[in-house]
Amino acid sequence: MGAQWLLCCVGLLGVMACGPVEPAELRCAPEQGWECPRGMQCVDGVCAEEPEEEEKCTVGAKRSCEEGCAGVQTCGADGTWGECETCGQGQRCVGGQCICDARSCADGCCQGNTCLPGTANASCGKGGAACESCSGLCDAARRTCVSCVGDAQCGGPTPRCDTATGTCVCAKTEQAESRCTDGQDNDCDGLVDCADPDCGAKTCGAHGKVCSGASCACPGGATELTCGDGKDDDCDGLVDCVDPDCQGRTCRAAAGVCDQEEVCTAGMCPADKRIGNDIVCRPSRGACDVEERCDGQGAACPGDRKVAAGTVCNASAGACDPAETCDGVNPVCPANSLHPSGYVCRAARGNCDVAEKCTGTSTTCPNDAMDNSRCNDGKACTTDTCGSDGMCRYIPIGVCH
Repeated sequence: MGAQWLLCCVGLLGVMACGPVEPAELRCAPEQGWECPRGMQCVDGVCAEEPEEEEKCTVGAKRSCEEGCAGVQTCGADGTWGECETCGQGQRCVGGQCICDARSCADGCCQGNTCLPGTANASCGKGGAACESCSGLCDAARRTCVSCVGDAQCGGPTPRCDTATGTCVCAKTEQAESRCTDGQDNDCDGLVDCADPDCGAKTCGAHGKVCSGASCACPGGATELTCGDGKDDDCDGLVDCVDPDCQGRTCRAAAGVCDQEEVCTAGMCPADKRIGNDIVCRPSRGACDVEERCDGQGAACPGDRKVAAGTVCNASAGACDPAETCDGVNPVCPANSLHPSGYVCRAARGNCDVAEKCTGTSTTCPNDAMDNSRCNDGKACTTDTCGSDGMCRYIPIGVCH
């Protein structure tokens, strides 16, 4: 029978009547000042007894199930006991652990299980019906302690159980080691992964690591040095500019004299940029060569251009100095040269004018000269002279008889 409470009715003249009531009969309304007695709480307008606080257990601890010794309970992460886990056939619950029942050892209950501790260190079941302790597993069929009774107890370089001997052995799957990352001695030569010479220079780990001697190492070294090849050169899982090693290093080389070199900035390679237009990328090499400038579009300097053939590159300094002109092929102006000696630089204009010729050493033509002797007509009554126009003048003298 649950607890009872004494309910008293109070009027103008004081307490008028009292009587026992069950807790479930007590109504409550805290918002109206109707509180429940101590030790009770208001639930849906009715006073109910407060539940006893359950004691917390230690996470991971085990105990026998309260219903008997049919199994164990494990304390969960919330500090409460989990569901009962029953022991297997031939096992019993001792101190919260499922172990072999010593009385049934001869029936095979110890197969694959750790033998019951606390007894003599002898073979399982020999000389009696008890499972003695051993460092390995109990093979009930032979009643002896073994390292394994199946592949489940083996691993690493010896993944297979030799049931005849109860030991873990190598499982040969290859004539030569080719899988160099599985931790297995695949060719059963006693050498695992990179320790086996068969694995030389073969992939042995993530991000491009390869076997180097007996170690698994990165062929590119410990630092990312090439920051624009799209490879994880130092095998740290970070490529190019994403790797802090590459900050400030070239990630895109200049593709030409009109292209800019980009360097890793804030984990990224900046967009490809060109040098501004009107920047001289190939200077003139002579009077017949044109300088080229970047156009802001292409990475390369525009093609080399020459001054058009026939363009004067060295003007004439006189009648005996011919002007030099570009040939459209060579960037430099031809060397200065003079007309040879005997070259007529001023032709005769009349019968008494003399043609002038270059000396071969001077740029100028000799002064204009006349030859009066060419005007002698043999007549005594005329004066024979050469005019300024290079023509002879015959001037009469007095009266010719």
